[in-house]
Amino acid sequence: MYLLSKDDDTIKFDERIHTDQKLYLILEELYLEYAMAYVFYYRMMLNLKESNELESKIQDIEETIKEFTASKDEAICRKHKINTVLL
Repeated sequence: MYLLSKDDDTIKFDERIHTDQKLYLILEELYLEYAMAYVFYYRMMLNLKESNELESKIQDIEETIKEFTASKDEAICRKHKINTVLL
């Protein structure tokens, strides 16, 4: 909560709105997004490994995962009006 109170780029900290429950909601959304991504990318890598294509595509997969997680972080932060620096 301390970091949320120092976030000058968005709305001002209001302890009636920015509660522990709000923080748990944000963390739950992030958890769900990352869990779904983990399952998706893990399955994709298993399929590529079975077809002996994993080694040639691992760099692309890593970059795609970084882009995906950054976009999810931004979307959730925008939704909750917080700065991505918190993540």
